Amino acid sequence: MERKISDATLRYIKLLPIVALIAIGLFIGLQYKDISVEQIVSYTPKNPLMAASVIIGLYGLKSISIVFPLIVLHISAGMIFSPFWAIVINLVGTFVASVIPFLIGRLLGRDFVINLMKRYKKFGEISRMSVIRNQCFFSYFLRVISILPGDLVSLFLGSIGLRFTPYITGSLLGILPGMLATTFIGATITDPTSPEFIISIVITALLSVISYIIYRKFRSRQ
Repeated sequence: MERKISDATLRYIKLLPIVALIAIGLFIGLQYKDISVEQIVSYTPKNPLMAASVIIGLYGLKSISIVFPLIVLHISAGMIFSPFWAIVINLVGTFVASVIPFLIGRLLGRDFVINLMKRYKKFGEISRMSVIRNQCFFSYFLRVISILPGDLVSLFLGSIGLRFTPYITGSLLGILPGMLATTFIGATITDPTSPEFIISIVITALLSVISYIIYRKFRSRQ
């Protein structure tokens, strides 16, 4: 009995830094939960390297705070950088934002994460999908249907022991179409009458509709 108590205590001690990190992230995130594209653009340094570091740092903060949407960062990068570099920086930022909660979920463990996420009604639909034949597709599918915040999806997938390579591959493929569309919105937002801006808006709307249709079909099959 003493051995079990000691092991449990040790486990909680190991989790303290993670819990502290999440608490700090939530505290900072809640202070900036209403942050806008204009604020990010105006406060970002003019130096390209520093600006890229700030944007990627915000991706990291977003991954542990879950309080502002990725679309804000996608558009901001599109406004600050050329389309090519905006896509590169958003890809790196998306990678960072996907890895951090995945690793936290791996450290917290399945039982802890499931108990943490029980208050999300739609989480039950994901947790019931216990048979994962293709881990890459599973990660991709959960990104496409978008029924939970991406950070919580990463947390869950890390906690159930998904292998990292198929996880990150599926996640990036699932996020990529929406990321590209919203990045081009930022790149063309100064001319809202341009064909590029209108096409980006239409594609973003279509992706939302497709995501909803896939989710409805998934629920009907369930």
